[in-house]
Amino acid sequence: MSAQPVLIQSLAECIESIQRNPYPHVPNPPDCHKRASVALIIRVRPDYADAVALAENPSDRDGKVDSPQKTLADFFAQSWVQKGDAEILFIKRAGRVGDRWSGHTALPGGRRDPTDDGDRAAAIRETREEVGLDLSRSDCFYVGNLPERVVTTTWGKKGKVASAPSLVLIPDFLDQTHGPIPIYLRSNESYVPVSTSTTDRSGCHPLGATPSPTVFLPSNARTR
Repeated sequence: MSAQPVLIQSLAECIESIQRNPYPHVPNPPDCHKRASVALIIRVRPDYADAVALAENPSDRDGKVDSPQKTLADFFAQSWVQKGDAEILFIKRAGRVGDRWSGHTALPGGRRDPTDDGDRAAAIRETREEVGLDLSRSDCFYVGNLPERVVTTTWGKKGKVASAPSLVLIPDFLDQTHGPIPIYLRSNESYVPVSTSTTDRSGCHPLGATPSPTVFLPSNARTR
């Protein structure tokens, strides 16, 4: 078996684990009033042969053209998904004077507004504003929340902001009733293959052993 099917299988198992065992909610402490939500977006891109075949004959898409896959199991059961490449969407933060993370690599998202109906809604709104991708579409799978934490001051005496990341899976070929996903990325956006972004210091891919929900977030990626 080639590396890609193994990686996709491990991704499916990891996502299933997150759904079965959701991380606990971490509320803001009394001295911390800010809350931020980011989206860890993973897409599966078909290989060249499948991309050409699906573009020329959409009916080959396992017989389901006009309706999105109902479950994650249905999605991962598709042959083009099993041979596809899993990628994570990253953005480059805007340059701002006085911002210690100016120009850093980050996940789309931002501060939660009072009008947002929860952390997930904030992540959806911020992602739409920043990269033009609507994660509320029926063909996007909301997997669940990743570990939440309170970012504190240097000495950990006061909370600065509570960070609440969400994990979302998007197929590269989306429900035709909603229109296609934007294929042109902005200058500050990039999809990075999971296979090249999650190796540990020894150069070994952690998914080659036991899948872990945290392996999909590179240690040098800021979550706002």
